Amino acid sequence: ILIILLAGILGYMTFGYNFIFPLLTGFFAIPNLIFSLNSKKLTPQFFEKHSFSRKILRTSFLASFLGSIFSIIPGVSSSITATLSQKFGKLDDEEFISFISSTNAIYMIFSFYALSLLDIGRSGSAVFLQSIDSNVLFFTGIIFLSTGFSFLLCKNVSYSIVKIYQKINLKFLSIFGIVLLISISFFISGFIGLIVLFTSSSIGMFCLILKVPRISCMSSLIIPTVFVML
Repeated sequence: ILIILLAGILGYMTFGYNFIFPLLTGFFAIPNLIFSLNSKKLTPQFFEKHSFSRKILRTSFLASFLGSIFSIIPGVSSSITATLSQKFGKLDDEEFISFISSTNAIYMIFSFYALSLLDIGRSGSAVFLQSIDSNVLFFTGIIFLSTGFSFLLCKNVSYSIVKIYQKINLKFLSIFGIVLLISISFFISGFIGLIVLFTSSSIGMFCLILKVPRISCMSSLIIPTVFVML
């Protein structure tokens, strides 16, 4: 409850300003990078090749169904949907990744159709395409083309890239990521953006220390949205 209140207050204070990037970066990215500074390299078990199985297909269809329902609710992300799904049945690591990937895809697809039918941009990609005079068939073609291309790319290239990534020193990579994100936040939002970044990072670190799921920080978007809608 404390995390929800803190994140909601911070989100409400910054609502309507250009602080979304430092806000969400502080909640979700910076704490992970700070905690990973003690890591030297990735462990091999994350790089085993996997084949399709019934449980993965079942999880993907379930994620698609739930994603199509929850995607219409403002502020409810794919992570929240995945966490809710675990209350109905425990997902292993492979199933959880499949669930997150499927819900992300459904959320993106919904944002395209929301743009076409309702003229509402619910994702960065959809907002980018607002200037294009297009229809439902155009977005359907984009969805099928990008889905097929990404599947082939992931299936044939990702394993080789990950093996290269395994050789990288994670401590150096984490420090580089922190510096890069701070620089981008300053470039986008200035000094006030840095204050927002450090404040949200503190709340994100607080989540990790207390072992509170960080989807609670999504109240920074949900609470201001609810107040505005009222």
